[in-house]
Amino acid sequence: PSRADAPAPRTDGPPPRTDAEAHRLAVAQGWARLLAAMVVVIAVGAAMMMPVAGLALSLAAVTWLRAVTAVSFRDWTLAFGRTLATVPYAAACTVAVPPALLAATVFGVDIDALAACAFGAGAGAAVLWTAPGVRGPRRRLERMFLRIAASPRTIAGLGAPLAVLTLAAVAGALSLTPSFAPMYGLAGWLESTLDRLHGAFDRV
Repeated sequence: PSRADAPAPRTDGPPPRTDAEAHRLAVAQGWARLLAAMVVVIAVGAAMMMPVAGLALSLAAVTWLRAVTAVSFRDWTLAFGRTLATVPYAAACTVAVPPALLAATVFGVDIDALAACAFGAGAGAAVLWTAPGVRGPRRRLERMFLRIAASPRTIAGLGAPLAVLTLAAVAGALSLTPSFAPMYGLAGWLESTLDRLHGAFDRV
C-alpha cells in the first residue's frame, strides 16, 4: 500500500510522557506515599496515647476521606457503609491484642494492662487505615498529597512538620500512659479486668 493509504497517527489521547516527566511523576508518587504513611503513623500513635478519642478521630477521618468526593446520597451511603464494614474487624483487633500481649508475659514479656490496651487501640486504628482490603482512605490521602508533592518547596513545607509529628506520636505512644478521656472510668475497669486476666495467665 502507498503512504497515502497508511493510517494517520491517533491524536485523541494524552501525549506520551517523556522520561523526565515519568521520573518526576514517580518521585512525586513516592513522596505522596511517604506523607500518607506519616499521617497513618500519627493516627495510630494518637490512638495509643488517647484510645477513645484517637479511635473516634480515626473513624471520622477515614469516613471523611471516603466521602469527600461523594456527589449523591448513594455515594454517601457507600462511603459510610465501607467504613462500617471495617468497624467489626477493627473492634476485634482492639479487643484481642491486650489479652494476647498479657498472655505473652508467661514468656518473659513485661507489659502492664493499660499499655496492652494502648497497643490494642493502636491495632484498631491501623485496621481502619491499612488493613488488608482497606485501601480507600490511604489512596485518597496519596492522591491529595500527589497534587502538592511535585513541588520541592511544598514537600518540605508539609513534610517537615509531619515528620516532627510522626516522631512525637511514636515517642508519646511508647512512653506516655494512655489517657481514656472523656471516658475516665473505663481505664480503671479495663485495668482491673486485665489484671485479673494477667493473674490467671501467671497461674497457668
